[in-house]
Amino acid sequence: MRRARQDKVRQVVYDQLEPLADKILDTVSQTMRIAKDTELVYVYGGGSIPMLDESNLRKVLNEKLKSFSGGYDVPVIWIDKEYAQYLNELGLQVIVEAL
Repeated sequence: MRRARQDKVRQVVYDQLEPLADKILDTVSQTMRIAKDTELVYVYGGGSIPMLDESNLRKVLNEKLKSFSGGYDVPVIWIDKEYAQYLNELGLQVIVEAL
């Protein structure tokens, strides 16, 4: 019974990966219109680890970034889950200090 519930929850999460990838791409597009010249992109947090393996986010993100860079590859670094929590905390500190 427990295994069946875990499988059901896992399936619900995976069903949301592609719609989430689409939202991420929309946000990347908005950001790239402002940033213009981007040399490197880091991906972490927000379920990025399962999205790396279980969605097409890497492929479509690379394509989207190329469309903004004149066809050049923009390196995308996927931060491992071991470091993601620390980077989330560090990002919040930067925001607080900026406010």
